[in-house]
Amino acid sequence: MYEALFLAMQADGRPTADVERALLSAVDFSDNALDLMYVAKYMAQSGMEERAIQLFEEVAISFPSRPEAFIQTLDIADRTNDLDAARWASLGVLRQAWPSSQRNLEDKARRLAIAALHQLEKEGRTAEAKEFRDELNRAMIRDVRVEVHWTGDADVDVLIEEPSGSLCSFRNPRTTAGGVMLGDTASRGDDASIDGYSEVYVCPEGFAGNYRMLLRRVWGEVTAGTVTVDIYTNYKTNRQEHIRQEIPLGEKDAIVIFDLEQGRRVEPVAEHKLATAARTQVAISRAIL
Repeated sequence: MYEALFLAMQADGRPTADVERALLSAVDFSDNALDLMYVAKYMAQSGMEERAIQLFEEVAISFPSRPEAFIQTLDIADRTNDLDAARWASLGVLRQAWPSSQRNLEDKARRLAIAALHQLEKEGRTAEAKEFRDELNRAMIRDVRVEVHWTGDADVDVLIEEPSGSLCSFRNPRTTAGGVMLGDTASRGDDASIDGYSEVYVCPEGFAGNYRMLLRRVWGEVTAGTVTVDIYTNYKTNRQEHIRQEIPLGEKDAIVIFDLEQGRRVEPVAEHKLATAARTQVAISRAIL
């Protein structure tokens, strides 16, 4: 209805402020992130980029686990050369981890961030440039980073159970607790480099607690029957810790357990455990049906 009203007012040559107000009326009836982003995207396509960015910022505050608001704002900033939007969106994207299929988003955010830094320095806004550079450095911090490397004609799957009970794997590459499985070179059919194959798990802001990693040989044989596991906690901080282990992997699966003592995620773990249990029960019910 509001879309039709918007088109009618636009065709009638109504003032931009009135047209904008008509579209914003749709926000009053929206109760989820998808509706808000639909209105914001429509406004961005209709030349109301400034108001659209404000809506995307509201979406990011209300639904921090949804990355689409940052993605859409990146496009607006790139198209309009909006410095403030570029700073906000690039930080929002770089704070999160992205699987290899969406690596272009991270590259685009990094490119816009560098351009924003250069613009600030060119305009003599040295203090703002320093502040933004510090924010970018903090955005690249990762509470947990796990790298599994192996050589040989084989494929190895990595599954990680997070303290909230959520499971990050090839089938569930992004969890509500923040974990992301970046990609598996072997399952994608890529040619192995001299370093072999790898699979990487990253949690930018994770819950403190116990992490359990399961390693499973899907097919083939790994060289010497072992895989190399590198575990980083508080990655890219002055508290960074690194553990390297050679894990035997044959017919039986292997389990590696490690702790994150200082996770930056402060939401109640119990709520995530309850939500994870509910989603698991729904999945089981659907499978039975």
